[in-house]
Amino acid sequence: VVNLNGKHWTLKHPQSKRTFRFYKLTRDNRYDEEHLMERINSNFLFPMQSSVKDVIPCKEYQGNHRKLKGIKAMYIRYCFELGILKPKGIPQKYPSPALRKDLIYMDKITNENTLIGKHNLETIEDVLAFKLDLNNQIENWMNQRRSIYNKIKRTRDPELKQQLEQDKNTLTSKIAHGKKEIRICEDIEKRVPDIEEKLKMVNALETERMQTQKEYERSLNL
Repeated sequence: VVNLNGKHWTLKHPQSKRTFRFYKLTRDNRYDEEHLMERINSNFLFPMQSSVKDVIPCKEYQGNHRKLKGIKAMYIRYCFELGILKPKGIPQKYPSPALRKDLIYMDKITNENTLIGKHNLETIEDVLAFKLDLNNQIENWMNQRRSIYNKIKRTRDPELKQQLEQDKNTLTSKIAHGKKEIRICEDIEKRVPDIEEKLKMVNALETERMQTQKEYERSLNL
């Protein structure tokens, strides 16, 4: 079992009671987080390696990004920079060094982007309002389920009991899905400031790269 969520990445064999930190597996630091990420990036993220398209699950983005606003636009740009989304007709993007470590959160980032698009959330205020409304819905569903529990205990009709069990299971699924979306909302709240800073960094690096390219081309024409 591999755990990447803590300060240090850990590994636990299914038949072992002990948990090991990766960086302690050898004394030469070959398995610390930095060196592991370097090897992952070297193996999977460089254009000259044909295996990239099989490792990064890119989806064709059919929409017009100019119509997007707020965090919707920001997440689409972020997913594009990470190589998760591929705008139609544009070559696949390979992550800059500033973003490569975020690929270990690819599944979470994809879920966040999907939720934002599904519910048309453009600002953090929209996310907070959606979460509040969802909390109220969950509370309502839990009250309904509690009422159904009581009816199941009282009824002696097998058919009615079966229908009530189905209704209870439907509400349980809704509650579980709602709680999952609330956790995603909380992840969005934490991630948005980080994305803003990293995209600023990417923009600055791209501006610097273009300026260097222009100066190089100018020197060739002298």
